[in-house]
Formats: sequence, C-alpha cells, structure tokens
Amino acid sequence: MAQDFQPDLTASFDALQRPIPTGPHPDGSVIGDIDASLNPPENPEILHRPHAFALMHGDGGAKVAYGQLLWRIDQINIYYGLNGDGTLLAEDIDTDTWPSGTQQTGQPFPTHGGVSPQTNAAHNHGRSGQNVVDGLNAKVPTIDTEDGASMTSGINFNDNDTKYHQLDGYGDVYLYWKVDLDHADKVTKCWVTVDGTTAQSDIPAVAIGHSPLDRQTTGNGTIEVGTYRVKLGSVNEDAQVTQDISSDVHWSIFLLGRVNDTGS
Repeated sequence: MAQDFQPDLTASFDALQRPIPTGPHPDGSVIGDIDASLNPPENPEILHRPHAFALMHGDGGAKVAYGQLLWRIDQINIYYGLNGDGTLLAEDIDTDTWPSGTQQTGQPFPTHGGVSPQTNAAHNHGRSGQNVVDGLNAKVPTIDTEDGASMTSGINFNDNDTKYHQLDGYGDVYLYWKVDLDHADKVTKCWVTVDGTTAQSDIPAVAIGHSPLDRQTTGNGTIEVGTYRVKLGSVNEDAQVTQDISSDVHWSIFLLGRVNDTGS
C-alpha cells in the first residue's frame, strides 16, 4: 500500500520570509523607497557625470552635482551731439539739421511736443553704436557660502574628484551670484546653498537723461551692483527630490550707454 507523502515545508516557508537583499539605492532616490534588487550594478562603473546641478539626498543634507553660471553682457551706446553743458553743438544750432556723417544728414531735427531742438537738446541724437558681442563667460559656484570651496567637475574617479557636493542642510537649494558692473570680473561671486535668507537685490535702473553714461566704468564700486538667485530645487528628509532646473544657468543682460560726441 502506498504511503502518504508528507513534505516538511518549514524550511521553505522560513526562506520565503527572509527579505531579499537590495543593492545600493540609485542617486536621488528616497532612502528605503526603491527596491533595487533586480538592477544589476555597473561593472565596471560607467564614468559619467549627472546633469548640471542634479540634486540628491546626502548625509544630513542635500547634495548637488557640478554646474556653472553662464553669463554675458551686451551694451548699446547712444551718441549725442551735445556740448558738455547739455546744449547743442554749434554746427547743429546753426543748421538745425542732423550732424554730418549720419543717414539723416541735412534733414531737419524732429520737434518734441512743439519744442524746437535748440531748446530741447536732450532729444537730439542720431547716432548709435554697440560694444563687441562677447561670448559666454563661465563662473563655477562655491559650496554653501560665497567664499566656500569651489565645485569640482569630477566623476569619483579618484580621491580628488567629487560627483556630488555635500551641502549644509536640507531645504530649498539656490544658486546665487553677485554682480558688480564696475568690476573687471563683472560676476564677482557665485555659490550654491540651502540658506535662502539672502534676498535678491537688483542693479538700479537708469533715469531718463542725456548726460554721458557708462555703467561699466563708473569707478565707484557701489552703485552698479546687484545680487541674483534662482531656485534649483528642493531636497527634504523623507521626501522625493524636486528638481526645478536641470541645466547650467544662463544670465544675459543688455546695458545702455550714453556718449557725448565731443568727448567732454
């Protein structure tokens, strides 16, 4: 007579209860939120960097990948046929026409509100020029503060490379930069931080007028300055990363210059 088979399922049941080990969590994941057990590790590791300013969780704070501030400044200059005191040049007063060498040579000046050009010299300009169209300039940010350590563009290939840079805390991550138009560097400071208490301050506006003006050569070092910022994203504990910007940051401005043709 056949004997009933009674398998011992205890060992198999215990094995099923054991958790399947997981590998390292992917960059940017919430710790413990993703099962990476089926993702084979890269072997050898692919040597590449993430996108600019990529954010992830770090040790007690956010981490951010290498990125740059790319900036440029253009300027157009308006040329006036004025004396140093703001009156029209003598040749313009005598002829009441546009100065020679312009497309409007010999044509009468337009009036503004019925006021003749002799008494409204501020409106009499017919020439303009533009500074050279410069290429992009790159500014590498520092970490945490404007005078912190500079970012490196490494890929963890050796001890001197850093793919992700540790920030001092969690929260909203900002890229800041300071501008001084009168400084040779123009963009004088640039940094990434979770400290968003520094408010943005714009470079002041230029009032309407006709006095000579070059905002890049004022020589005072205090007026033509500003601080700007942009939010890169947010990294908070036990929450998914929010990435608002995933490229280098571009900043381009256009300045106005006023030039007295007499050089006075």
